[in-house]
Amino acid sequence: MRTTYNIIIIILGLSFFLASCSGMDEYLDKYTNGNEIRYAGKPVEVEALPGNGRIGIRYLLGPDVALDRTVIYWSNKADSVTLKIDRDKLSSDVISTVIENLPEGSYSFELVNFDYFGNKSVPEYVVGHSYGTRYSSVLTPRSVVECAPVNFQKDVQVVFTDSINNSVGVELSYISDGSEVTVYMKNDAKENTIELPRCDITNPIRYRTMYKPDIACIDTFYTQWEEVYSIDKMLIKKPYAYITLTGDAPAEYIPNSWNNLWDDRAQTTWKKYNEIGYSNFTTTGSHTAEAIWATIDVRQRIDVARVRADYYYYKEGTAPKILDLLAYTGEGVPPSLEPEDPTYWKDWLLIHTYDNSDPNEYPFDANDAITSQVGFAKGLDVSFEYQEVPKAQYFRLKCRAAWTPWNQNSKNFSLSEITFWTYMY
Repeated sequence: MRTTYNIIIIILGLSFFLASCSGMDEYLDKYTNGNEIRYAGKPVEVEALPGNGRIGIRYLLGPDVALDRTVIYWSNKADSVTLKIDRDKLSSDVISTVIENLPEGSYSFELVNFDYFGNKSVPEYVVGHSYGTRYSSVLTPRSVVECAPVNFQKDVQVVFTDSINNSVGVELSYISDGSEVTVYMKNDAKENTIELPRCDITNPIRYRTMYKPDIACIDTFYTQWEEVYSIDKMLIKKPYAYITLTGDAPAEYIPNSWNNLWDDRAQTTWKKYNEIGYSNFTTTGSHTAEAIWATIDVRQRIDVARVRADYYYYKEGTAPKILDLLAYTGEGVPPSLEPEDPTYWKDWLLIHTYDNSDPNEYPFDANDAITSQVGFAKGLDVSFEYQEVPKAQYFRLKCRAAWTPWNQNSKNFSLSEITFWTYMY
């Protein structure tokens, strides 16, 4: 009895299976003309890369060796492009193309592969963005902190502020030896600085900031061109040399203290004397000489543009009150002072006298640090017109009066820093 029951079950199952197959055949006959459905290999790892009025499309073909073409649709299939595939001419399975003339905005792309038999793949979708004038209009240029010559070959150093979000660098254009030169500074440049060799500083340096809204963007966007002129004065690189001639006041109290005159540490407030280096120049005798002086060698003949001396003391201690600045116009190294030589000063040209005796111009209040800082900020500073004074390598600071309260006849003086600039024409 059980055997008969099992046979009946098997016969019913076969009947259902045959009926199902018959239904499948009817479906295939109706929708595929009786053929088996076959799909082409679909695009894989599809990327949409943003651009300027365009979008780049990149994808992999995959393993299907029968692929013949890829159709890319957008704008709800109103627009499309067909890419013919010839594997024999491809160096890799990566396919790249650029969809041009896309107004600024977002776009949805549908990618479908077709094989040689007309079979198509399952579609792949990707969204991309086209940028344009709206994006460009909000880009801001990077600012220049400094633009100045760095040597006598007129190499110019341009220092920028820190990079801006999404900016990738700066493009610069300048004139060198009569020709236009274009250089680029990437955002990873050390200290935001670039050097322009043999830059003609009589012409402007043009620059514009480069941006990419996305690291994968196929285009670079630029701000408007900005212009900056290199200053016509160059800071003379320190250190200089302090030379001691017979008659010069030695730097006393601190061994080698003249090095403090070019260590880039200038006094900024009278309450911080112990935080800064200085050089103190004194007479070797009675402290009542008519004047005492120190000689500075800037190591090359220069068209002096500016000379600044910074105080150590201000209207107290050994602060200079009347300080002459002289340039040596003779040949070679200046001679030492000889008592019997009345013509000793004939080659020393007085080019400026620093005078900080006016209380209105140089206020001072020992109980008011802010008032006293006015003098420290001003320093002893003078600028010269181009070729206003002869070229010189040696300069002299000659103190004829000081603020020393305990000896009104003393000409001893102290400074924390001295700085020279030269014209670069």
